[in-house]
Amino acid sequence: MKKYLLLLIFCFLLLECRIPVFSGYNESKIITESLIRDIFDLSENQELIESEYEIQPGDWLLKIAEKKYGDGSLWEAIALFNPEISNPNLISPGDVIRVPKIIEIEPEVIKKPVEDPVETEMPDILEIANFNSGFEENLLGGAFGVWDKDPDDITQSCRMEFERNITSTGYGYSLKLIYDVNSPNPAYNGFWMHLLGADFTPYSFLYLSVKGEPDAGFTDRFKIELKDTEGVSESFMLDGITARWQEKRIPLAFFKNIDMSSAGEFVVVFEDQVSSPKTGIIYLDNIYVK
Repeated sequence: MKKYLLLLIFCFLLLECRIPVFSGYNESKIITESLIRDIFDLSENQELIESEYEIQPGDWLLKIAEKKYGDGSLWEAIALFNPEISNPNLISPGDVIRVPKIIEIEPEVIKKPVEDPVETEMPDILEIANFNSGFEENLLGGAFGVWDKDPDDITQSCRMEFERNITSTGYGYSLKLIYDVNSPNPAYNGFWMHLLGADFTPYSFLYLSVKGEPDAGFTDRFKIELKDTEGVSESFMLDGITARWQEKRIPLAFFKNIDMSSAGEFVVVFEDQVSSPKTGIIYLDNIYVK
């Protein structure tokens, strides 16, 4: 009974704080399968088929992914197979969903797709920022900095520093974000970075390395926003942040209303209703699309 009560409280907080949630996929079957193959990193002699799973009390997609694959981060693959699910945290016991299952196939029956000739070959990875220069310019030539909802309100702020001693690679710099949304007034702030109209259409995922500062404290979640050059924006709630470096992967398909051929801005948002604690330190490093 206590377990279900905690689940109901969590769902209420999601609605009350207006945290962005998964909104389903509208991509075609070919694009969807390509994304799922990337998620599972399938070899040439592996294929995906659909299997059915009946939702049990207390289940959500992350928990189902842990049951099926031993890795909760693969919940996004289940979501791609079930575009009718509007919120991965709110699914009903007794419903039957489709779950991808990996099978082995004989090498001789593998069908290799015929690749269309292309005029310009895009790189597999587009590096956006690694902060190693120690200057406020990313690898695309775009500026970056911090922002506050109300710069005149001294009860809320966000500052940034280049950190040499704490990096995901062991060399260069990372970016240290010192946030404070512990204000009697509505408070949110964060980090912005210009993308200068970069073409993200050849890529499937946005990657970034992130960790919190255990001594100062840190929120385990914050919002990522992408904007195109026309100012259209979409957001994604990045969670599961710990005191150790993690490389987080976000499907670009989540930002479905963005013109990915002309990416304009990458934004980090700390919100008073979401950040816990409301003051702390987050480190960012190595941002790229792949």
